[in-house]
Amino acid sequence: MAGGTTDSAAVIERLRNALDCSLAGLWDFDLAEGRLSFDARAAALVESPDSHQPPSTLAALELLMHPQDLERWRPRWRERLDAEFRLSRGVGRWAWVAWRGRVLARDAQQAPLSLGGVVMDIHQHKQAEEQLELMAQRDPLTELPNRALLADRLEHALASARRNRHALVVLGVRLDGIQPINEALGQEMGDQVIKQAASRIAACTRASDSVARTGGDEFVLLLEDVEGREDAQAVAEKLQRHVNEPLVVDGHWLQVTASIGMAIYPLDGDSVFALLDTASPGPASTPTP
Repeated sequence: MAGGTTDSAAVIERLRNALDCSLAGLWDFDLAEGRLSFDARAAALVESPDSHQPPSTLAALELLMHPQDLERWRPRWRERLDAEFRLSRGVGRWAWVAWRGRVLARDAQQAPLSLGGVVMDIHQHKQAEEQLELMAQRDPLTELPNRALLADRLEHALASARRNRHALVVLGVRLDGIQPINEALGQEMGDQVIKQAASRIAACTRASDSVARTGGDEFVLLLEDVEGREDAQAVAEKLQRHVNEPLVVDGHWLQVTASIGMAIYPLDGDSVFALLDTASPGPASTPTP
């Protein structure tokens, strides 16, 4: 008997250590009374930022949830007791938690009487996931959207243009002169030139436009709500003027020029591939020695 008690105490201690290491706490839910209860660790994770008390009902817990997470939470609560959601930590502040559980007791008809499980702090994990997702969609040098994110945005813009019957403009931009800079001053210098040129390109766009880096010296601009070719041409000319202005990088006066191609939906194509192909500025001309 004594040995069994000692073993149980050891198991409980290991469980407490595991909860501490995983930033988790325990919760229970009494279905008859509709009452939620938490241990000290869980209470600290789910407490209201106003009252500093944990919610005592499901309705109170849901009031603390981010509105966008409620739709996922409700079916998972009823069916799986398994969900991830954000809880309020004050005005404009949210923290991610994971909610896991199971039925602990049933009545004679096998209907659930009580539920229980753990709630875990997963905020840092979610932030890391979001950062990885962002990195997968961004060009690491310029931090502009990459080809994959551009394709997704172009698909959505094209669907909107078809639905609303408005024009859509795609500009393809190639920076001419990067290779000589790489050869003479090194790729690091060429990268700095690309970063400055990318900033100039982005500065020529509106909030509703998108600009992406799709290759070493290639960019694509997606212009929505454009009246027609004349407006698109005005943007292209402004872009060319800004990019063609000399740059100063580490004391070096350098210059690249912009070759620009244009495609307008539906005149020049009605698919992502056709528009990007038409907007390509074509091969670079051989620089004059």
